[in-house]
Amino acid sequence: MQISELQPPLSQKQVAELAALFTEAFETPPSDSFIERLNEKQDLLVPVATVNSEVIGFKIGYTRFKAVFFSWLGAVACSKRRSGVARTLLRHQHKLCEERGYKELQTESAGSNQAMLILNLQEGFEISGVHLGRSDILTVQLRKYLPNAARH
Repeated sequence: MQISELQPPLSQKQVAELAALFTEAFETPPSDSFIERLNEKQDLLVPVATVNSEVIGFKIGYTRFKAVFFSWLGAVACSKRRSGVARTLLRHQHKLCEERGYKELQTESAGSNQAMLILNLQEGFEISGVHLGRSDILTVQLRKYLPNAARH
């Protein structure tokens, strides 16, 4: 497995690969605004995992506020789940964020997505809140302070 970073603006081919993996992982295609949202985010960061040039995972995020990075969306090919792809991408993303001077990471996960909640908690996130998201799905908000970041 290799980890690389897609550089914005993303090409149509790159977006199509991400959309295909999204569709596989979530069993539904991304919304029509997915492409627009990808290329409008500030300081978009898109690490991807590949095997033999095939994208098997991604972890998309962007600057939310000054020194705060929002880890927005991640997916792993169904055949590659439980093989460390998500954890490797998460750690890579966090390393890049630390190198770029971010102090805090934020993310959200559906309350029913136990695997992602457990992974985030194991990797140092703490629960910072909950709210009802789209379609009244319980959404758990999490945050993580990066090393050497002053806590507020």
